[in-house]
Amino acid sequence: MDKLVSCIVDYCTDFKSRPISLATFHECRRRLIDVVGCGLSAFNETATVISRKTAARCESNLGDAFSNVLGAKLNVAPEMAAFTNALGIRYFDGADTFPGGGGHPSDCWAGLIAVAQHTDADIKSLFESVLIAYEVFYELFQASNLREKGIDNAFYVTVSTAVGASYLLGLSKESIAHAISLAVVPNVSLGVARTGELSMWKAGASANAARNGVFAALLAKDGMSAPALPFSGERGLFQLSDVFVMNFRVGELKPRIYDAHMKTYLCDYHSQTAITVAKKLYEKVSVSEIQKVIVSTYWFAWNEVASDPSKWQPKNRETADHSLPWIVSGVLVDGNFSENLFTTERFNDPILNDLCARVVVKEDAELTHQFPRRMPCRIEIFLKNGTVVTESMDLPQGHPDFPMDDETLAHKFLILTHKIMPIKQAEDLLNHLWIMDLSDSCRKLFEHHFVHRKLEI
Repeated sequence: MDKLVSCIVDYCTDFKSRPISLATFHECRRRLIDVVGCGLSAFNETATVISRKTAARCESNLGDAFSNVLGAKLNVAPEMAAFTNALGIRYFDGADTFPGGGGHPSDCWAGLIAVAQHTDADIKSLFESVLIAYEVFYELFQASNLREKGIDNAFYVTVSTAVGASYLLGLSKESIAHAISLAVVPNVSLGVARTGELSMWKAGASANAARNGVFAALLAKDGMSAPALPFSGERGLFQLSDVFVMNFRVGELKPRIYDAHMKTYLCDYHSQTAITVAKKLYEKVSVSEIQKVIVSTYWFAWNEVASDPSKWQPKNRETADHSLPWIVSGVLVDGNFSENLFTTERFNDPILNDLCARVVVKEDAELTHQFPRRMPCRIEIFLKNGTVVTESMDLPQGHPDFPMDDETLAHKFLILTHKIMPIKQAEDLLNHLWIMDLSDSCRKLFEHHFVHRKLEI
C-alpha cells in the first residue's frame, strides 16, 4: 500500500476512538444548515435543473436504499444525488471554504449525505464522516498545494468524500485503500474550470468530484481493486506534483471543520471583506462624485478575482461572482450586495460598467503578508474634487477569528430559501435541522423539506 494511502486509511479507521464534543456536533449541525440553505437557493437555476434531469434518468430501483434530491420528489442512486445536490450547494458559492487554493470542503456534504441515506446511517455517523472529510481535505490541500500544478481543488473533494463515504460504508482498511486509489487515479481535474471567463462547470466540477468520491467508495465496497500506488507509483500523482506527506494531528485539538471559513455573501470568499468596506464607503460618497477607485488586497485575491480582463466585463454570474472590481462597483452603486448584481440587465448597466472601468485592483505586499491569517482589503476612492476617502478591514464575518453566530446563520438560511418556499415552511425546515437528534436516521433528514408539484421534474 502507498505510504500516503496508508496514512489516510489509518486516520479513517482510528477515528471511532477519538472523542467528539457536543460543541463539535453542534458545529456540524451549523454547517449542515448552511449547505442545505445554499443548495435550496439554487433550485431553479439552469445548471441545477440540468443536473436534476440527469439524475432523474437514474431514478432509484433500490427499494429503501435511495438518496434524496434536495427540494424535489426524486429518489435516486447515491452517486447521482451527490452530483445534483453538490451542484446546488456550490452554484451560488455561498458555503464554507479553505482559502488560499483549498476550495470548498462543504462540497463533500452532498456525497456524504447521499451515502448516509443509502445506508440508513444516523446523524451522528454522518457528522463523524464529515469531520473525517474536512480533516483529510485540509491536510491534503496543505500538503500538496496542487493549484500550483494546474490541478483543480475539486480533486480534494473527490478524495475526501471517498474517505468519508468509506467510513459510512464500514469498509475494511484494504477496501478504503482501494477507494482512495479509485478516487485519485481517474479524477485529476484541471484548474481551467476556475480561470478566465467562468462557466456552469465552476460548480459542476465540485458536483462531479462529490459524485466520483461516492462512486469510488461504492466500487471498493463491492470489491473493485485499484492501483496500489496511486501517489508514488510509476506515472502516479507524484510525477505530476511534488512529493508530499500528510501529517494528521493527534491530541484534543479543534477539528478542521472550525478552520473552514463561512460566508456572509454569496460570492467568492476573497470579495467578502471588500463588500463590507464598500458598504461603509457608500455611506460617505456618491457615485457621481467618484473619479477613480483603488482596491488594495493580497496577492491571492488579486490573482483569483482581479487578474483577468474578463473580471471587468462579466457576461454571466459565474464570472461576476468571482470579480472583485465588479462586486465592489456594484456595492458602491447599490449600497448593498445582492443577486441583482448578477442579472443580464446589470451586465448592460452603463452606470455600473462605467464605474467598474475606473476600478483599479492591486496587490499590497503588506496585505499579502497578512494572508491567510487575515483577509485584508483597503479601498481608496478618489473624488473629482480632489478628496480621497479610505476605508479598510481585515476580517469578514465567518472567518474563524470572527465566527458567524447561530442567529446570523439562521437569518442567512431564511434569506437563501425565501424564493422557493413560504417562510413558514423554511422556518419549519430550519427548526427541524436545529433540533434533530444525533440518533435520527439520515433518511428522515429532509422529511420536512420543501416539495411542490410545479417544481418536480
